Amino acid sequence: GLGKTVEALAALEADGAYPAVVVCPASMKLTWERETERWLPHRSVAVISGRVPVPPAGDITVLNYEIVAAHREALARRRPQAIVIDESHYCKNPRAKRTQAVRALAASVPASGLRLALTGTPVLNHADELIAQLRVIDRLSDFGSGARFSNRFRGMQSEERLHWHLRRVCFVRRRKSEVLPQLPPKRQVVVPVALTNTEEYRLAERDVIEWLRTQPLDLSELNARIATTL
Repeated sequence: GLGKTVEALAALEADGAYPAVVVCPASMKLTWERETERWLPHRSVAVISGRVPVPPAGDITVLNYEIVAAHREALARRRPQAIVIDESHYCKNPRAKRTQAVRALAASVPASGLRLALTGTPVLNHADELIAQLRVIDRLSDFGSGARFSNRFRGMQSEERLHWHLRRVCFVRRRKSEVLPQLPPKRQVVVPVALTNTEEYRLAERDVIEWLRTQPLDLSELNARIATTL
């Protein structure tokens, strides 16, 4: 809900970076098709499904991660001028086949083209997960190398330092408080649900409590954990 899709479409249009390729999770393909038709009605959009021999073509071609390897060469021959990697943390593992396929496809975009990585969670566990993503968009050289990046952003306050270095060279961050001030604050609501398998549920509950009793926990902490299961 931060406007990543529309900002990416605006960047493509402002740069005239067509044809463009969008790689996204399968569940997001129709969203990209719908948003393209809404914001860029004068641009054609094609959605690739499966491993068809000749994938459809448009100003913007959308496909999911699982089929990039099957269509990489055909898409590269169309000389894309831009690639958008949606939910780019899918490419955090450099040894994963999908990461390698996306990186190879991104390499077909010329230096004058656009390579955009979009995600709300660029780092799930540690800073090194950004290395493969930066390679895909050809921005790792801004930090020297993968080894230099890893050594540079570790230890105390590394996340804050990484944040500002990224913003200085290739990173745009959006907060809901900045782009959607009209939304109300997030609320947490407890919704009671009637159980149809009460006996099985209570059995599982007792098992959890017994397991907690075997753990080397402080008594007050143990009581608190048991209370959360009730």
